[in-house]
Parts: sequence; C-alpha cells; structure tokens
Amino acid sequence: MNEAYNYHGTAMLSLVTGKTLGVSKKVSPIVVRIPTVAVVDENGLTKNLGFTRETWITALSKVLDDLGVNSKQQASSVVLLAQHSPREKLFADGANPDGFIQRMRALLDEMNDRGAIVVTGAGESTM
Repeated sequence: MNEAYNYHGTAMLSLVTGKTLGVSKKVSPIVVRIPTVAVVDENGLTKNLGFTRETWITALSKVLDDLGVNSKQQASSVVLLAQHSPREKLFADGANPDGFIQRMRALLDEMNDRGAIVVTGAGESTM
C-alpha cells in the first residue's frame, strides 16, 4: 500500500478545518480511524491486511452512535469520508458479500435522517 494513503484523511481534514485555508475553521472534528487487520503468516511475520468490510461497518456505526438520536434538530454535522478504498478491497468481482452494500447504505441513510451531511470524493482514476 502506498504510504501516501495513510495521510489522505488528515490532508482532507486540513482543507476543511485548517487555520489558514480551511473552509470551516471553527468546527470541532471528531476523527474516527477505520481499524486495520493484521495477521501472522506461516513464517511468523506480521502482515497488515488493511481494512475489511466489517471494520468499515464498525467505523460507520461508531460515527452514527456519536451523532445521537436527535441531531436532526441541529443539523450541524458533516461526515467526511476521506479515505482511499480500492474497489477490489470492498467489492471482489462486483460481489456483495454479507450484504455489505445494503448495510453501508442503511448506515449512511440513517446519518442523513439524523441531519448529517455525508461528503466523500468521487474517486481518482490514477490511484
């Protein structure tokens, strides 16, 4: 994995909250990192597998929990999904294992119902 991807979310957050160039300088960000999964191979070496579909769902669930039940009245939350997610990591051969797409959609819909604005990039074909 390209090391630059490890800092992508931080770079995007700085564009939003940066003191000099940030578009929303007075926000109080709550950073949620998607946990990575590591395994030990047959040679005893630790290999970082990165994130999984399950860790994605867990991270989004934690964001939803943080939004609370009644945030619709305030409508002051922006959820910035600034990450590098290789398509093949989430959707192998276009498959939808474990209903991942439906589970992710339900979480994002609930965030929207609670008044959050969900923002993400459209993707970059060079990565």
